[in-house]
Amino acid sequence: FPEGDTVHWFFRQQDGRSGFLCRSHAYDNLLWLGWGIAEYTRMTGDTTLLDEKVTYLKAETPLLGLPEGKHGMGFYPLRSPKADPIFEHVLKAFDCVFEKRLGPNGLPLIGAGDWNDGLDEIGAEGRGESVWLGFFLTYILKNFLHIIEERSGTARKDHYAAKLAALEASVEKVWRGDRYLR
Repeated sequence: FPEGDTVHWFFRQQDGRSGFLCRSHAYDNLLWLGWGIAEYTRMTGDTTLLDEKVTYLKAETPLLGLPEGKHGMGFYPLRSPKADPIFEHVLKAFDCVFEKRLGPNGLPLIGAGDWNDGLDEIGAEGRGESVWLGFFLTYILKNFLHIIEERSGTARKDHYAAKLAALEASVEKVWRGDRYLR
């Protein structure tokens, strides 16, 4: 989506277009694209995928606050006329986390229905933070910084490197000698 988030799950129509999908408040979804791209380029050396232009999905209304007992909404998406290279989609996802989805302790918010369904209610009210998501985003950014520098220059890489350093510091603040707080 233009806001930087992505779908939780989707079905394809017979002609290959996106069909019915779920846009949710699971906050790990948007990071998996960056992880996949970073891993693919690291393992293959092929960066051409970063140049592929992809349109955004669009909803008639933005993702609203989470109704009581709901984890997302299902609908048939619209296609945005705007398309960007996959590289920019990944950076939009990073920006979405850093600008809109960090909690008061500097850790990513967990959202609802995340990677660990047993913890999904921790974030249902928009307050729960996730050390695991902090680790995950740290891992992705460390593998993506050189790509950012190659494609957008040192200043943009330094911008994300500073955010990475702040995130790492926030994660370490919840270390308790033998474990990270949950």
